[in-house]
Amino acid sequence: MIVAAICSQNSHAASCTRGTPVHVRGDVPGAISYDIYRQLHPVTVEKLAKMTASQQVTLLSANVLACELSDDGVDDPSAVLLGIPGGSMNYWVPARQVQRGD
Repeated sequence: MIVAAICSQNSHAASCTRGTPVHVRGDVPGAISYDIYRQLHPVTVEKLAKMTASQQVTLLSANVLACELSDDGVDDPSAVLLGIPGGSMNYWVPARQVQRGD
């Protein structure tokens, strides 16, 4: 299984043009849609492998700089939509995996 990882960025200068700067706490699978996020959780090895192979889920590395997008349109406080500066996709992750502030 090949898992794509997004490398950690060191600078807040290249941070968010939209959303609040945050860091990912630990390695975490990011789902490309809220529906995929709901299907993934609770995470199992089988679901993670299948969804990663079909590019529905991407592994976000620990401490990666991200932007929390508050206008996500979903009323679920346990899930957070993140944009990665310089990236073309947004990812849904568990709120407990997001660290706000420095």
